[in-house]
Amino acid sequence: MLFQYYGGYVFQDAIYWLDQLGVRDVILPFFLIFTLLFAVLEKTQIFTTVKTKADGTLDLATRKPNKRINGILALCISLLAVIPHVTGSYPPGADIILMINNFLPQVALLAIVIVMFVMMLNLGGGDLTADQQKNWRHGIVGIAAVMLIIIFGRVAFYEGTPSWLSFLDSPGFWPILIIILGIIVAFGLVVGMSD
Repeated sequence: MLFQYYGGYVFQDAIYWLDQLGVRDVILPFFLIFTLLFAVLEKTQIFTTVKTKADGTLDLATRKPNKRINGILALCISLLAVIPHVTGSYPPGADIILMINNFLPQVALLAIVIVMFVMMLNLGGGDLTADQQKNWRHGIVGIAAVMLIIIFGRVAFYEGTPSWLSFLDSPGFWPILIIILGIIVAFGLVVGMSD
């Protein structure tokens, strides 16, 4: 074993130790929330600095995001999300950090499935025109958006799936959905290549 040392598993022990330190429950969610908020604030340029010209008017060409305000705001919101989780003061079923920790692994799996699907599409799709590629791209984005909404809905309703979504808990639903999507993809490929 690569990471086995004197009868113990050093790598596994290090991972357990990091988990006990709070990396999964405190540090990673904090950095994730902070980074996403900071990036959104920088991109939207809600808070900016603008230099003034010699005549006293604003020079809009020098408009830049105010990193200090964006950083402080992202820091405050990140702490406001993480601290109640650590202190246990979130109401039952409303813990944002638990939602993030349950949501992201499923999103990662969805991302892997989409990447594999796109690879298979590129391998077996033949020569698709730009319009066909655009249609496939829109279809993949649409399916991914629906799947993200379903995943988020299941995570957000922490106490159980609502009655109107109870079909998602059926063991036969997901295989049937995958088969139907596979048939649609195969049909789309055949029709797309015959044009």
